[in-house]
Amino acid sequence: GYFVGDFITPDHIRWYPNLMSADEGNIVSLRTPELIEEGGINYQESEIINLDFGGKQMKINYAGKHKRYLPALYRMRQLFGEHFQEVSLYDATSLAEIPEWADSCTSTRYVVVARKG
Repeated sequence: GYFVGDFITPDHIRWYPNLMSADEGNIVSLRTPELIEEGGINYQESEIINLDFGGKQMKINYAGKHKRYLPALYRMRQLFGEHFQEVSLYDATSLAEIPEWADSCTSTRYVVVARKG
């Protein structure tokens, strides 16, 4: 079987927007990304507030504080390699394979494709 999943690189914060909006323009999302380290492990933590202009009145929604684990690419290869026989990483935008020596990729988002037995 195969595992396919998408992840972000430790330097993803360089592309992470402080302001996002829906294509329709009725929802605006405010974010405060921050890199944090706990016990030698990197995380990206963000508080998110959504403003919804879709109805008669504006609605404000606190979406909470979210913390995402930011493992180094070599660590992801290592972790998946412990449970799968073949592990490949691809840039999520270009789908170019990421070399084993790489620390990041252009889009800072990547796809893991792992094959088991």
